[in-house]
Amino acid sequence: MNVTFILKDQTERIVSFTDGQTLLEVAEENRIPIHGACEGACICGGCHVLIENLADKLPKISDQENDALDNAHGVVFNKSRLACQVVLTPELDGLRVCLPHGR
Repeated sequence: MNVTFILKDQTERIVSFTDGQTLLEVAEENRIPIHGACEGACICGGCHVLIENLADKLPKISDQENDALDNAHGVVFNKSRLACQVVLTPELDGLRVCLPHGR
């Protein structure tokens, strides 16, 4: 199963993931420049990403994640999520994730 990260320079990196990993874990394993200062605790908003497709396959955003997004740069309604909160499943194979500009 694969996820595509669209970097701020618009280059794309396609990497594989295992069911149950978070987007943040996959990014860190593949040296994608996403920085979660709170180490996945859903506090800092530093691992903010934009979901380009399959957003309807993601669980509803939690109040805690929504609050943490208040600290993030470049939030876009219905696209912004925290990479530490997106748990990857087979239904998300082919997910495209954009890193917001300004990183």
